Amino acid sequence: MKRYWSSILVVLLVAAGIATYAFAGATDHLPEYKLETVQGDPKEAEGFALSGFYGGRKYSEYMKVDTNGTWYDSRHENMREMLFGMDWLYSRSDVAELVSKHRSFMRGKKQPEHLYADEQSVIHVSEAYDNGGEGGGKKLTLELSVLDRSTGQVQQWKTETEVNLSGPYLYSFIQDVQRIGDDVHVMVTYLTRNDEQAWFDYRLGLTSGELLSANPVGLSGNDESGSPAARIESVMAPDLLTDSSEYVVLIANESSDEPKNDPVQDGQTARVDADSGEPESVEKYYSYSYRTGKTAAVPESFTKETNERDPSFMIVSGNELIRAHRGDSGVRIDRYSLEAEKQTVSLQIAAKELGGASIGQIRMEGDRAYVLVQGSSPTAAVLDTRNGELLYLGKAAYQGPAELEADEMSYLDLDNIEINGY
Repeated sequence: MKRYWSSILVVLLVAAGIATYAFAGATDHLPEYKLETVQGDPKEAEGFALSGFYGGRKYSEYMKVDTNGTWYDSRHENMREMLFGMDWLYSRSDVAELVSKHRSFMRGKKQPEHLYADEQSVIHVSEAYDNGGEGGGKKLTLELSVLDRSTGQVQQWKTETEVNLSGPYLYSFIQDVQRIGDDVHVMVTYLTRNDEQAWFDYRLGLTSGELLSANPVGLSGNDESGSPAARIESVMAPDLLTDSSEYVVLIANESSDEPKNDPVQDGQTARVDADSGEPESVEKYYSYSYRTGKTAAVPESFTKETNERDPSFMIVSGNELIRAHRGDSGVRIDRYSLEAEKQTVSLQIAAKELGGASIGQIRMEGDRAYVLVQGSSPTAAVLDTRNGELLYLGKAAYQGPAELEADEMSYLDLDNIEINGY
């Protein structure tokens, strides 16, 4: 059978070429749009796109518009992509830069949470977890790879440690990798089939690969039954590989002790679920310091949602927790220092200052907020979350005959933001 594979592959590639040609003929009528700069530096909009649908002539087509022009889904759906696929990870600017400069080291490394990069080094950690089966001891193997970016030299170490967990924890996942001085911190979560979780901060020597410590990560305090008062559900770490932080944010669920003025539940001392009658859980946030191993509560005044139907968007960048919230008439941006344990920035930017009537969506990455502004035409804005400065403003514009502009703009429905392809 093997001798036929080359012939089959040739036939498929020929079919791909024919399919691509057919697609091109079917989609060459689609109009072109582009983000045209109104204000600021177009470089600030690199990797930033507005996405949605073109809906003209009883035809709907998924599309993206950026400063380079228009991307239509059908123009990129061909047999070659169906056969070989496209890796979304490599559309990220931080990963793409590492792949272009260090292709050999980056080969096969497709999980961004396993990576860390700075000017000196690129660090990758992989894990292999042995849950011990029935009655066996649990073990975790961590493999540390460090690339010296100036010399290209790669060092690798492997270390094994026992996992001191008594429950049926079956899986492990790396959530974050950070370099703090000469240490590499690896945040690992263990998971049961019932979604019970345990968290550990493993500290490795950067130049030796030696396991220096294994710190269980948890929240102190118990409820009336003696159970932990809060359960960590997830960890928020910087999205960018090059965004170094000494902190992660732990997102926990705990029982609410807030009274609720509800006639049905009058007399309750705590909020309860109307269906189950059980205490209602609330989401709370805590910082965890890799350097000290300590946790601290982030004030609810900073994290509590003011509009449950339109939740805010939060990220960790550097040693700060940043929150962006869209209101009816503008954007609010707040920053909280995890190191100083205090709010450092609170900004209000009106939609009209960004050339529109309302805010469609907000995304953030690093110190940048990317905003979709709705008005006479979809508008893209880039803000500096440190001071609210408008760095870029661009409008989606039709690239074609003036007499068709009104119709073609009416078919344009852009209601999402994409940053670096996701």
